[in-house]
Amino acid sequence: LKFKFINRIGKIFEQRLENAIILLYNKYMSRFGIILKELRRANGFTQAGLAERIGVTNGTISHWEKGMYEPNATYIILLADLFNVTADSLLGRDKPCDDESHDFKLSKSI
Repeated sequence: LKFKFINRIGKIFEQRLENAIILLYNKYMSRFGIILKELRRANGFTQAGLAERIGVTNGTISHWEKGMYEPNATYIILLADLFNVTADSLLGRDKPCDDESHDFKLSKSI
């Protein structure tokens, strides 16, 4: 009985963690797609034209704009440079987070 209880608690924690990750993903990556679409249009690119410019398929651009997939860091930087915006603004971050807003510390040994 004790192990069933511990297992159940573990599953609840795992589900809550998964939900938190999904919420954060949706918060930033869905905004990314909207922002990408707005920047693409404002700069006179079609999906195919932007895709050709950065070396991906137009389907990839479509998937990014719809939030179905996310670009890796290389493409985020490439797009930010192309549109002359910061990576933070491209990802929908209004301002960088301050150190006090994080419950974690990065290791200085990295």
